[in-house]
Amino acid sequence: MFRQVAKRIVLACSLIIVSGLLTSCSILPDDEETLAPLSIKEPKVEYNLYKATKKDIQQVFKGSGVLLSARNADLYYTESGGRIKTINASIRQKVKKGDILMTVDSSDIEENIQLQKNTVDMIQIQLDNQNDLLKKYMSLPDDYRPAQKDIDDLSINAKLKQKELENAKITLKGFEEKYDRTILRAPFDGIVTFIEDIKTGDLVDAFKNLITISDPTTLQVYYQPVMDAREGSDATYEMKNLKVGMTAEITYREKQYKGKVLMTPDNTPKDASEKLQGAVLINIDKLPDNAVPGDGAQFSVTIQSKSNVLVVPSQAVRYNYNDKVVQVMEDGKKKLVTVETGIETTLEVEVLSGLSEGQMVILD
Repeated sequence: MFRQVAKRIVLACSLIIVSGLLTSCSILPDDEETLAPLSIKEPKVEYNLYKATKKDIQQVFKGSGVLLSARNADLYYTESGGRIKTINASIRQKVKKGDILMTVDSSDIEENIQLQKNTVDMIQIQLDNQNDLLKKYMSLPDDYRPAQKDIDDLSINAKLKQKELENAKITLKGFEEKYDRTILRAPFDGIVTFIEDIKTGDLVDAFKNLITISDPTTLQVYYQPVMDAREGSDATYEMKNLKVGMTAEITYREKQYKGKVLMTPDNTPKDASEKLQGAVLINIDKLPDNAVPGDGAQFSVTIQSKSNVLVVPSQAVRYNYNDKVVQVMEDGKKKLVTVETGIETTLEVEVLSGLSEGQMVILD
């Protein structure tokens, strides 16, 4: 009896659970359309367009360089060991030919020079006395002259003394030349453009450049691409378009001057200094007298120019394998066209073929 009652209770609970599940399912929607995904409209793409236009275009190479003299002299000592005694030069100092710019201690040499001068003077006096005596003997009548042997001996002694004097002068000249080597002098009128970081009392090294003199009458604009700080510029590539003889416009101290390209990386002499390797030199017409080597100067060189040609922004031209292409918009659709280009600048490109005036070019 108890078992039958338990079975009925279990059956009743099962019916209640199933009924609850069916009831819970009734909260789901019956309409299948409510389960369909929402449709999203694709946004319209806006392109940055440029209308191909005819205009003038110039390829201009610009740079910032420094004034460099074509005539320079490096001053140095040929012997080591001397101590700096005086420094009479400063950067941008104007000097005259022969001006003493630096000396090393030479007290021992000066003493030798003075002693040797005394020796030369003494020998000269002795020689003069012998020559005077010889002349006196020769002017006497024959009956009053000394023996011929004595006259011959005096003549020989005078010749020997003459040789002694010549040797003494050679020795003196050697001391004086050695003294001259203790002095650095300006070899020509110019400006001091370099001084080594030294002070009095320092020892000098042989052949180490201590002072540089530059001639301000032979100034040129010196340009190296490593000096160029223009953002995004490829100066090394641009320099390939420069040619010797091209006209340059130079700006120095806010004034304009004319000049011509003298040297480019393509025609640098093989024996040129390391400083000139890969550089550009431009001469300047009629610079002011107060121009100083080392001053900055800006320049521009028009490499080529054309008038009334089809031009597009440089960002519109791209590479497709070996071809240059631009994207154009036609009837609301993008189209890729191959073009041939001419003059190219940082901002613009001349289009020779493949594009017509008025076509809308896509820039991005």
